[in-house]
Amino acid sequence: MEIPPGRSAYPYHWHESITEVYVILSGRGRLRTPDGEREVGPGHVVVLPPGPAGAHRLTNDGTEVLRYVDVDTTSDPDVAHYPDSGKTGLIVGGVPVAFHRDAEAVDYYDGESGA
Repeated sequence: MEIPPGRSAYPYHWHESITEVYVILSGRGRLRTPDGEREVGPGHVVVLPPGPAGAHRLTNDGTEVLRYVDVDTTSDPDVAHYPDSGKTGLIVGGVPVAFHRDAEAVDYYDGESGA
C-alpha cells in the first residue's frame, strides 16, 4: 500500500471481525487510535484488533510516499464502523457495497409484518 504526502489511507474506522497488521516499509506517518496519535516509520509493526479498541487511521504527514504492507485476517463480508462520521458500511470482496448513517438505522423487525 502507498499513501501520498498529506493524505490518509482511509477514514478513521474499526472492523467487526478483522485484525489488521501494518508493516511500515518506508516513509513516515501518524497513526490515530483510541489511545491518541503516534508517529510510525520504517520497521514499525502495528496490530489493530477488531472492535472499537482497534479503531485506526494512518496518515502520511511526511514529504515522501509512505509505503506499508497491510496484512488482514479474513472475514467476508466485512462490517466497518466510522465513528467520526457516524456511519457503518458493508464491504464484500474488498468492495464497499452499502453504507448508512447510524442515526438512520432501523429496528431488526422494521417493515416485517407478522414477525
